[in-house]
Amino acid sequence: MAVVVVRWGPAMVDVAAYIGAGAVLPLDDAVGREPVYDVPLPSTDKPVFKRKESRRRKLARKSQWLRSGGRYLDIGQYYIPEPKPCGLAWVSEQKGKQYRYRAIGCGDRIWCQSCCCYHRDKLASDAAGDMLAAIQGLEITADVTPRDFGTKVVLTVPKETSAWIDTSADRWDRIVLVRKAAAAWAGAMWPGCTAVVGLDFTGESDPVVAHYHVNVYLFPAVRLDGKWFPVDTFIRDLPAARRLWAETLRKHLGVDAPGLVGLDEAVFWSNPLKDSQQLRHFLRYLYRGPLYDLWKGWDRVDSLGLVHYKVWKLGGELERVYTKDEIGAAFKRVADIPWKWKRVIWFGAFSDGQKTKTMASLGLEKAVKVDEDEEGWHQVGESLRFKRFLPWKDGGGIVLVDKAGVDVVVPEGVINYGPSGVTLGRRMRYEPPGGS
Repeated sequence: MAVVVVRWGPAMVDVAAYIGAGAVLPLDDAVGREPVYDVPLPSTDKPVFKRKESRRRKLARKSQWLRSGGRYLDIGQYYIPEPKPCGLAWVSEQKGKQYRYRAIGCGDRIWCQSCCCYHRDKLASDAAGDMLAAIQGLEITADVTPRDFGTKVVLTVPKETSAWIDTSADRWDRIVLVRKAAAAWAGAMWPGCTAVVGLDFTGESDPVVAHYHVNVYLFPAVRLDGKWFPVDTFIRDLPAARRLWAETLRKHLGVDAPGLVGLDEAVFWSNPLKDSQQLRHFLRYLYRGPLYDLWKGWDRVDSLGLVHYKVWKLGGELERVYTKDEIGAAFKRVADIPWKWKRVIWFGAFSDGQKTKTMASLGLEKAVKVDEDEEGWHQVGESLRFKRFLPWKDGGGIVLVDKAGVDVVVPEGVINYGPSGVTLGRRMRYEPPGGS
């Protein structure tokens, strides 16, 4: 097995080693295929303390659900990609009378699928928690009842324009302008709005070709002259809104930018978020890693070294085949990210420098949060090597191997799938007084 050494940060991986390793995802049955390891779940002599199963893991068990739109966001961190085999070493940990098994993560938040997905999920969870608390604050403190839980907006840049940006010497300056254009368009459509903005480099159906687009979460209320009002984001004149998006792109990127000359309407779409689950899902999508779309469809590497990619957006029926150079172009696009550049930002009332004041006006208090998965746990014994997953139809679990070569069967109830080494540290969150 080829092992790719990746430095901390977006330093680019060795593409040949990455592809040569195969990048096979071991949880084949997670996407509705036949289980790879069809063996019964053996019993264990060690007492098992019941631990509530995560929503993600429950959903991952339901293969039919995994064929629906949200499946890939729920199983990403359980993959152990062979090209960067993070999560192969596990340890037993104890806190008081509780014990668990947990993988040792590398902590890489860009190239490692296990660590990146886990890290991004935690960021999205924090963002969703803050937004739900703010919505509650609107109703209680500001006496404003939102129509919904916000709005999902996806603003696309034409492919010709994206290719021009991708090959420009000042690429990152133009990418910043794309994001500014999205914020300007939203502000013109709904004055006083506030939002979370995330920029994607490629589309889901072809994750190696540049197709810049901006995902926007619009908060369900606007603030004008210091007062909050519910916002109706239903667009009654769609052609006019699309013309405005085209004009806004020209204003920021130039009237002679390729793909924008003569463009009457630029494409975007929007949908209201009807419940808290839809809000959480979209923020997880918005926060996902920059290579996630490539990972989720990576099916196999053939004998010629070509990568076969399944377009899950179309039910997995369409397959694309990529060369090493095409995969390398996708990797380089991510590796070139400036060190301090943020792919996801907040603007409006929740932007940096304003968020604490805004939350206080909604009756919310600051609370310092820490990584609960890290506190109070200590390692017991030596590390073990990951061998295989056990089939979910038999209850799940994993098989580890100790240094003597003896198999250690670990039942599902004592496994923590969040790899160590991926921490957010102490961070500020917001909640109603008393933490209720």
